[in-house]
Amino acid sequence: MQENQQRTIIIAVIISILFIVWWAAQYTNQPYSEVSSVRACPDSWINYEGKCYFFSEEKGDWASSQIFCDSHNSVLAVIDSEQEKAFILRYIRDTGHWIGLRKDSGQTWKWGNGQEFKNMLELKEDGECAFLSTDIDVSDCQVARNWICSQPDTYTRSRS
Repeated sequence: MQENQQRTIIIAVIISILFIVWWAAQYTNQPYSEVSSVRACPDSWINYEGKCYFFSEEKGDWASSQIFCDSHNSVLAVIDSEQEKAFILRYIRDTGHWIGLRKDSGQTWKWGNGQEFKNMLELKEDGECAFLSTDIDVSDCQVARNWICSQPDTYTRSRS
């Protein structure tokens, strides 16, 4: 009787080991991750803190810059923090780039996503569109400047 029990236990252990080996082989043959093969940002865009940035080499007025960004599923850059502004300033080297901040007549300054511009420093009143140079400044929207587009990176989009 004990011999039959031992055989049954040995067979059960062998079957269990074979199942575990088979299962592990199936698991390791699966692709590592669907997301891992996806790039965080499109080609020629730069990733920083969950956003992708495009720094134009061409120049255009504020409206055509916004149209370009929109055609690439992005917006003129919305700057959410001083750290983000410092990151962008490293790339633009003091040349004025359009960002997504605008003031319509009689209104307050707003980002393209509808958020009000919250800054202790008041922007000058001699323009309706903002650009980033050494700091945020304003000018007439028709001036030709480079621009910065931004969009959430692939990983940030997949979490929302």
